[in-house]
Amino acid sequence: MRAFASDLDRTLIYSSRMIEQDTQQNYELIETLDGKEISYISNYASKLLQKVNKEIYFIPVTTRTVEQYRRITLFQTTIQPEYAITSNGGRILKNGKVLSDWSNRINASLEECLSLDAFVQQLENLITGNWVERIRHADYLFVYLIIKRDHVSSEELYHLFEWSREQGWQPSLQGRKLYFVPNPVNKWKAVDYLKKEIGLSYVYTAGDSPS
Repeated sequence: MRAFASDLDRTLIYSSRMIEQDTQQNYELIETLDGKEISYISNYASKLLQKVNKEIYFIPVTTRTVEQYRRITLFQTTIQPEYAITSNGGRILKNGKVLSDWSNRINASLEECLSLDAFVQQLENLITGNWVERIRHADYLFVYLIIKRDHVSSEELYHLFEWSREQGWQPSLQGRKLYFVPNPVNKWKAVDYLKKEIGLSYVYTAGDSPS
């Protein structure tokens, strides 16, 4: 049995700002929040995914939290993947429900790293200036900062990155979001787990970054 494991945002689904640049395809709205249109997918991609999901496993793989993933109506109605990997690999859903075995493994492995609460406390003490707008946690697995990129120096980011790696956390700057993720919380570790659990012979992958 084979599977197609794919990232979502900027790989299969796009914001309104992104699709405004593409006049060659038609898009359908698949996510709203508080009345605001959030994400779209092209009709062409949607039809292909429906075909893929019938023939092999389609496994969404995303940094989105469980709640954020569930907002995507396409995967709750037209295409209902049996498995989905959320929270940067920290959670696996089977038929929409969190897979407890994987969650337990992740929770046990997190003991190897600095705890989330301690990490955030120390991080706040290290940050200088007013370039951080908000600090949020995702499913209590990792943290991300909404930042003003033009207000922070590359030197300060370098020192924060080095410090976080020493604590067993991996940093990643994506636009105005600065992520810090514990080493055990990894998308492709979750994919490998499913590969063994389901007995997959081959996994096709797609994404906008190597992580």
